[in-house]
Amino acid sequence: MYAFSKSKSKNLALRFLYLLFLFPVFLVGVVHNFIPYVLVKSLVEKIFKRDVFWSGVKMLLGGFVTTLYNLPVIWLFHSYIYPSYWLGFLYFLTVPALSLIIGHAYFEKLKDTVKILKVSKPTLEKFAVRRKALLQKIADLGM
Repeated sequence: MYAFSKSKSKNLALRFLYLLFLFPVFLVGVVHNFIPYVLVKSLVEKIFKRDVFWSGVKMLLGGFVTTLYNLPVIWLFHSYIYPSYWLGFLYFLTVPALSLIIGHAYFEKLKDTVKILKVSKPTLEKFAVRRKALLQKIADLGM
């Protein structure tokens, strides 16, 4: 809403470039993290009935399961990419974690882009006018 109220257009070019260039990193993140995520999510939500415990258990169990799931990467790296266990270990420490972070940001940007594409321009214009009026009311209050 903020970007539309400033430029009066949806301005999706930068979003599409972001989605295009980071798609390979997103795929690497899916390969390294999707199966452990689904396993841990379903397991924790079945075992713990109270959702207050879900986040902590998911975080700890997710880190453990993702580590076990990605451990064979060291040997696969040594066998198929470059014959160095140290480089395989470095890959194991960096790529799954970074691809998880970038992949999550990519997925959020993709969801936001789909939302922007669904909203029509007249609706955005109506909300931009409403936003401007609310900002003026806030300014009048002295905040």
